[in-house]
Amino acid sequence: MVALVRNSELDGIRSTIRQVDDRFNREFGYPYILLNDVDFTDEFMDKVQAITKAKIYFGKLPESHWGLSPYVTEEKVKAALARNKDRYLYGGSYSYRLMCRYQSGFIHKHPLLANLDYYWRIEPGVDYYCSMTYDPFRYMRDNNLVYGYTIAPTEKELT
Repeated sequence: MVALVRNSELDGIRSTIRQVDDRFNREFGYPYILLNDVDFTDEFMDKVQAITKAKIYFGKLPESHWGLSPYVTEEKVKAALARNKDRYLYGGSYSYRLMCRYQSGFIHKHPLLANLDYYWRIEPGVDYYCSMTYDPFRYMRDNNLVYGYTIAPTEKELT
């Protein structure tokens, strides 16, 4: 279970972990890996650890993995954000673009994920309504799968 999360998202990630534990992980006991672009506060770490029996690893992103690509100028980013702010969900969010860049290009390079064959990306404040009675990681391994996903986002009508 891996999340990119800020200290300010404490309540949201606690809710997510509680639900993942209740509906899946209490039976399987996978660890949680929480990553942040700044150091986690002691309060954040204590309050997250208090709600689960699973092991939790807290990591900081390498500075070289967070920020703009050297091939993109800040002016281009500002223009794209202004152009897309009303077109797409989070279209005007700079931090969301950084998160997307990290999730798609660097997350697998983080040392805390080095020994993982698979991971489940979780997000702060996401609700899980159904129990999962099988182990998707074992299923993927047993069936020689390398990637699987499901998503049900709130979308803007234009998209």
